[in-house]
Amino acid sequence: MNVLKYLIGFLNQFYNCLREREDLRRFIKETQNYPLTLPLNSLKKISYAKIKAVCRNYFFQDIDEDISIADNYYYAMNLEDWEKLFRNLWIKPFKWEKEIFDCDDFSIFMLNRVMLYSKLKGLKYQLAFGIGWSYIHSFNVFIWRDGGIYRLYIFEPQTAEIEAPNISKEYIIRKIMFLS
Repeated sequence: MNVLKYLIGFLNQFYNCLREREDLRRFIKETQNYPLTLPLNSLKKISYAKIKAVCRNYFFQDIDEDISIADNYYYAMNLEDWEKLFRNLWIKPFKWEKEIFDCDDFSIFMLNRVMLYSKLKGLKYQLAFGIGWSYIHSFNVFIWRDGGIYRLYIFEPQTAEIEAPNISKEYIIRKIMFLS
């Protein structure tokens, strides 16, 4: 009986490994097809201080701000260019799995895709795209330029939905990080 249990466990792990290898192959193929010719016409340099000021507007009074920004400058874009970029970069790499590939992993995965895009595109600065955390969820955040006004928006990396920060339990921002 123990041998049969072991064999079933081994076969399940083997099957999962094969499935993950196929997902990895698909990801590598997808990365090779980055939309580097995608025109981003609205790039506008934004400073560390401006990003911090924009982000501060989205913290609620009872929450201490926790904003980490790695570089001095980034690029913000209009919402239309962000939407084009997300349509072309977003893929759902793996199914959600508690503790091994859950919301924070989806956020990091999408951040890496946007950072790699900035590098491969040859941009001077990274795009103003980061990770946000609430008490119960992780998601991506980005700065978009609405005429002369900068706004922080949320990109949900599990569904590719874009929304304004709100007071729903899922999106009460308690921490933001812009990396490079």
